[in-house]
Amino acid sequence: MKTRNKIAFLIIMATMLYYQILSWFSEIGRTEKLLPYLLVSLIFMLLPGFSSNKRGLMVVGTITLTLFSLALHDFVSAKNLFIMLLSPIVAYYVADVLHPPLRIAYYWFFLVLIPYSLYAFTSIEGVFYLPNENWQVDFFGINNTKHLMGLAGSTLVWTSVFSIKETSSEGGKTKYIDIILGLLGSYMLIGSTARSYILPFLVIILYLLIFRHRIKQWFAYIYFATAIMSTYMLESISSYASPLKEHTILDKFTKTDNFELYGVTSGRAWLWALHLKWFQSSNYIGKGSSATFNSGDTVDNQIAKAASESVYTGLLAIYGFMGIVVIIAHISLFVFAVKKNNLLGSALIFFMMYVSVLGDFLMESSAPLTMLLFILYVRSFSIQQKIGE
Repeated sequence: MKTRNKIAFLIIMATMLYYQILSWFSEIGRTEKLLPYLLVSLIFMLLPGFSSNKRGLMVVGTITLTLFSLALHDFVSAKNLFIMLLSPIVAYYVADVLHPPLRIAYYWFFLVLIPYSLYAFTSIEGVFYLPNENWQVDFFGINNTKHLMGLAGSTLVWTSVFSIKETSSEGGKTKYIDIILGLLGSYMLIGSTARSYILPFLVIILYLLIFRHRIKQWFAYIYFATAIMSTYMLESISSYASPLKEHTILDKFTKTDNFELYGVTSGRAWLWALHLKWFQSSNYIGKGSSATFNSGDTVDNQIAKAASESVYTGLLAIYGFMGIVVIIAHISLFVFAVKKNNLLGSALIFFMMYVSVLGDFLMESSAPLTMLLFILYVRSFSIQQKIGE
């Protein structure tokens, strides 16, 4: 990495560290935590090395949609849309121009996540390095959700898989650190008991096995569409899972707290219907930030069964037809990788979209770990070229 690129990369990672620290130790708003990252990103957008044709078009599209949202909705909606669209472009820039180490997630894990985990172990309740009575593992304590465990674990797994693939493509031997951290990541992911990570993890393993020799495009598209769309039928599918009741662990996996009230989707089935209703009633323009709320709020004369955390139906409710544009852009990343016969890249973006459908938005790379996943996606195409497939 050239000196200029190294400095630029370190600056961006410093802003990511700032965001991560404030996420753990401060209650300030998300925009304030992201402000240094956004300012640095905007500066880099003005540098000559940033303005490739592809990134230039992406920036123009981001600005256009942001202005449309500002005109049709409100400042908060426009700001969130700008962050949502800008952050993957910055990740693309970091991967394409700054060329960070493929194993950058390992550094983040050892230098940031592990120190915080040790702090949480000594100062915060709820840290379990071994499974507790609920078969759950949590490295970060009660101030964090199990989704952070799922995200951290899956990031380690993906980094391990990509590193092993790159090493083999160069004729080298698999490094023990890749195997060890890959296994640790699997332990964290499964131990998190976060269904929004475990279910996609299992679906992607099957995807990798099916297409391990070569991706059959239409079969891959059908598999992708079936997996994504089946998510919206989980309430119906779960009614056929009664045999699982005989197995305590599996029964717990298929159910949530207050299952009788909220169902297997933790209230999201109700949320999906509400979002689609608002999408239609807004004449497909969207309701802006008024379509966001918290669980327990009064919404449409009823108590909300879930927060406004269903990403893709939420995009429709908030941004209307512009939400469709964003969804198409996300799907195109999968289609592009499939057409290039990029198995790892298509599997990774499939995983990120599937987790996003289930409620944890990975398709926005404003947070450190999601940025690292986007970097792996971009780098997957260069690994593919090395392999010559």
